[in-house]
Amino acid sequence: MGIKIIKPGMYCSLQDRGRYGHRRYGVPVSGSMDQYAATVANLLTGNSRNEAVLEITLHGLQVIFTEDSLVAFCGGGSKPYCGNLALGMNKAIWIPKNSAIDFRYSNDGCRLYMGIAGGWTMTPVMGSRSFYVQAGAGRVLKPNDVLYGGLPSRRAVKMVEQLDTSVISMASWGYGETAFPKGVGAIRVTRGQEWPMFTEASKENWKRSCYLVTQSSNRMGYRLSGGPLLLTQQKEMISTAVSMGTVQVTPDGNPLILMADAQTTGGYPRIAQVIEADFSLCAQKRPGDKITFSEVLPHMAEALYIEREEQLARIEKTIMAKMGV
Repeated sequence: MGIKIIKPGMYCSLQDRGRYGHRRYGVPVSGSMDQYAATVANLLTGNSRNEAVLEITLHGLQVIFTEDSLVAFCGGGSKPYCGNLALGMNKAIWIPKNSAIDFRYSNDGCRLYMGIAGGWTMTPVMGSRSFYVQAGAGRVLKPNDVLYGGLPSRRAVKMVEQLDTSVISMASWGYGETAFPKGVGAIRVTRGQEWPMFTEASKENWKRSCYLVTQSSNRMGYRLSGGPLLLTQQKEMISTAVSMGTVQVTPDGNPLILMADAQTTGGYPRIAQVIEADFSLCAQKRPGDKITFSEVLPHMAEALYIEREEQLARIEKTIMAKMGV
């Protein structure tokens, strides 16, 4: 199973659940920006949750399959086509060798995930197959690059037995939408460590303002523009730990949401922390989208995380039953 890159599109990379245990050395976790969509793409192709997926940013990617392959597409930002045939989202799809697939504009979301039976193979770096180009873990994909899938699981083999392997064949069932709608969406946050340092007017602005995701946003962070956030007094801060979802405020008064490839420490005041259950919602925002924020208490953030994990467990159980395993 595998593909050859014809056109690499805007930005494509291999990602898994991330590179853990190395932040003390200054190495970001990286991994899929939308872990929810990436996980569903893996489950639909009979993989474990941690197999590498192809993260496709917006549209423009064109590939040709070098081998017969079982794949799944989840997320947003683009839609896969073979000629005039639109391929289904959130379901297992059999694609014969030599099929050419291109990824066309979609109005919803920013990142699409392509799982393949067996996962995408690459030599792990620090225990992860996630690309982190700045440190030499993987590189930007180029025309004529070839990516290979691993050994399909018993689940995947059972799924293939249900499909017509002589043509492109899509499973009659799938999992519901994983892409998030374009436009304004409330991102839930808890208060950051430096919340008390901001003026009361800034705190009110934070709660009611609608922020724009700027063009300078990427996998390292989302720069937002909107109502300025000011400190009660200017203070030199010592760099301290940050993580994905940390919302810092830069000297110009605008928020910066740190994302998967963000640095491990930062010296800007932290006004908030995006809850983990909403990382996927953040990941599907594109430049030009608008964001509002909604505060939740820490115990609510924990409950929402547990609820999401339980939902994924139910999805996995349902998919296994559909595959006959």
